[in-house]
Amino acid sequence: MSNKNDQVTLSLAMMVKDEERFLEDALLSAKSWVDEMVVVDTGSSDRTVEIAKDCGAEVSYFEWPNNFSLARNETIKRSKGNWVAILDADERFRGDHPHRVRELLKPSKAWPYQAIMLNIINQRLDGSTTHTFFSPRIFPRHPDLGYYGRIHNCFGSLSKKDLQEFEFLHCNGLEIVHLGYDKEVYHSKNKEERNLVLLEAAVREEPEIDRYRFYLGREYLLLERYEEAIKMFSSVFELAKVDPLCFRETNVAYLQCLYYMNAPFETLLGKAIQIIETTPNEANAWYLLSMAYEKHGYPNDSIEALKQALKYIDDFDVNLQTSNIQADRAKAEIILAQHYAEQEHSQAEAREWYYKAWSHLSPQDKQWKHLVTHLLTWSINQREVDLLKQILKTLAEDLHGLHLQEVFLMGLKKLAQQDSKRHALKLLKFAIKAQVNLRVDPRFIQLLKDLRS
Repeated sequence: MSNKNDQVTLSLAMMVKDEERFLEDALLSAKSWVDEMVVVDTGSSDRTVEIAKDCGAEVSYFEWPNNFSLARNETIKRSKGNWVAILDADERFRGDHPHRVRELLKPSKAWPYQAIMLNIINQRLDGSTTHTFFSPRIFPRHPDLGYYGRIHNCFGSLSKKDLQEFEFLHCNGLEIVHLGYDKEVYHSKNKEERNLVLLEAAVREEPEIDRYRFYLGREYLLLERYEEAIKMFSSVFELAKVDPLCFRETNVAYLQCLYYMNAPFETLLGKAIQIIETTPNEANAWYLLSMAYEKHGYPNDSIEALKQALKYIDDFDVNLQTSNIQADRAKAEIILAQHYAEQEHSQAEAREWYYKAWSHLSPQDKQWKHLVTHLLTWSINQREVDLLKQILKTLAEDLHGLHLQEVFLMGLKKLAQQDSKRHALKLLKFAIKAQVNLRVDPRFIQLLKDLRS
């Protein structure tokens, strides 16, 4: 089945241990569009194995080798498909039509050194996004392809450990939501201790490997142990040989540390400029620079830096680890829209950025209520009926738990006043049908009467 001319078959490959909390959702997110689900258990003591079997997975056992790459490569070996999709139990695939990714599974001139990059969205349990990045998660099953490294394993050629010969294709119609960095999940699974032990061991065993030092520094950063993070990131720069991507990511993480430590503005500015001079399209550096300018009272410079961050945000060749700007994209676009809205001759630019913000805003955003209220208010004031309709339709589908009833009510009234009474009535009927609580709310009952009159 490994021949590139065979019919495409796709295996889900997963390693697990004590994952009864998340496993079912992970498997169900893939079940309808993969040909088999291979789950390799490394010593569960809960219902993990039972759940995997109930979901239709092929389950086998592998003794935990204290090395993530060895365990993950074993899942690939036990798969039968000629392509493999990698997923962890605390992740799930998300997309309107996930099966369409199979259309991309075609041999190229780079065969077998090709892979599909998926956007990994790190979310908290409340649905808010912390950071995102692209990662190769679907690739041909081939003896020379797999993972290396004790922890935070790297994908690539097992013989050359070099990604230069690879062809990567970004897939925007399918993404992976990862819940493992939620603080409650992270603490409950004791990931801090596990990761620190493995990373510190990796740095001791292979002190010349730059990525282990970077990941250990990032672990300290996640734990808000900023001094230790700075020290570890600095040690990366002292190595004789550093991978360019690791160097860039370490620089940005170092800048993050400085920002969260409230370092002197001159220090922040110097580091940001150093990064940008080397990599002008590093979106995260521009974004952190924008926040620093805003914090220290330079609003105009903050806006200019923010424009640069948004200019380069979709440059995937550089911004693979978009830890800040992607998560705050809609917020950043609204800030920029507000800036243009305040200028008499820049209303067209303001309108463009408001529409972009709405296209990127999600109910999972931490500031969803605040941002959608702002967008709704702007669309009402500017008589942007098309945007108003889009926002109200989204709200009509689900107001539960969002506490946006007042905003929805205000929007419907304004829509009715703007010669769209029939559309307002249609949206209200839809919302009342979908949400029982609105049927007994006197405000919506009265509005329904008014719109029908």
